[in-house]
Amino acid sequence: VLGVAAATLIYALVLPVDHRRRFRALNSEIVRDLQGLAAAKDLPAARRWRAQAYHRVLRLVLRAAPADVSPETVVDGGLAAVTVGTGLLRLRWLLREEQPPAGVQETIGTALAALERLGEEPAQAEAAAWEAARQLGAPAGPSAGREGARQALIEIAAALASNPAFFQGHGRR
Repeated sequence: VLGVAAATLIYALVLPVDHRRRFRALNSEIVRDLQGLAAAKDLPAARRWRAQAYHRVLRLVLRAAPADVSPETVVDGGLAAVTVGTGLLRLRWLLREEQPPAGVQETIGTALAALERLGEEPAQAEAAAWEAARQLGAPAGPSAGREGARQALIEIAAALASNPAFFQGHGRR
């Protein structure tokens, strides 16, 4: 009986269950997933990643109201996160399957490096995605993956620009 009482006391005092804390933890988890996807060397299964992302976003939306956060804002941010993740999957696929020229690979690599720090520096990640898209849009002749990568980078940058608060302050821990 004392063990149960001690555990209850510890959870109540040391590890309080707070709706806002749970909400922030899940939001951070989503952003860290995106950072991990940007840093991944292997291409994860796209369907599995999307299913996990949608599940986490739905859980986040359900936790929004108890945490005094607007569910509509969370839906917008969650969809932006899924858009960023889908763009990252596309970039990773292009690098692995289409093996674009070195210049395109370098441009994508620079953007991915900035996106690895998305939770710490979302504005820089957005700027890097816009810059990489601009570089890939420069007339350099047709190349494998150039237009697909450019489009993915534009979608990532637009999603980051539309919901900066969702991604802010969720760096690696």
